[in-house]
Parts: sequence; C-alpha cells; structure tokens
Amino acid sequence: MIFLKQKKKDGVLEILTFENTDDINWYGESSKLFDKHVRYEGDEVACIVAETENSAEEALKKIMVSYDILPFEVDAEKLLNNTELKVHDWGNINKGKPDEYSRGNIDEGFSSSDYIIEDTFFNSSCNS
Repeated sequence: MIFLKQKKKDGVLEILTFENTDDINWYGESSKLFDKHVRYEGDEVACIVAETENSAEEALKKIMVSYDILPFEVDAEKLLNNTELKVHDWGNINKGKPDEYSRGNIDEGFSSSDYIIEDTFFNSSCNS
C-alpha cells in the first residue's frame, strides 16, 4: 500500500500506482508495471508526474510505502516443488514452463572433450 502525504500540489500533477493505472505488461509479460505484488527490492511501485524535476524529488521524499511481508523461499529448487508459495499467480515458473536454450551438439562436445565435469550449477536470475 502506498501512502501519499502530498498529491497534486506544489507542482505534482499525478502519482501513478497500480491503483490508478491500467495493467501494462512488464518484464516480458511476467508481471505488470506497478504490479500490486512486489517480488524484489527495486520493483517499480510508483511514478511521479511533476512540472519540474525538483517538484518530483520533493514529492518523492513524502511518499511512504508499506509492504505486507509474505511467506517466502530463497532456494529456487525448493520453490519449484512448492505449491503453496507462488511467485506468480499461475505458479513458480515464468510463463508456466522453463526457458530452454541450446546450441551445438552435446554428444559431439562430450566425445571431443578431455574432461567432463558433472555438477549442479546456479546462476542469478534478474527477474523471476
């Protein structure tokens, strides 16, 4: 919930949030701009429309955002099998299925390799 101490005065024309904007697909349609479900620090929650940059910066100081802390899981593998905790309304895999990327022939690569290292590797994801 966004609490506004100031709105439409001192050069502020509007403060846009999920409460007063249409659904706008964001991040490859995996969320909405100003989505009411904030998934990570830095997710956009508001936009100040002002006559000057100074007016916008002053209004920014007067915006307070209150978050409800929901249950969460930080281990991606555990989250994939969790049916109660959901990153998205439809589940925990973006667009319902994992992204797949391949290039080359894996059998040829293995047969021409001096070493094959088998392990589980993780990388960070920008927007889950």
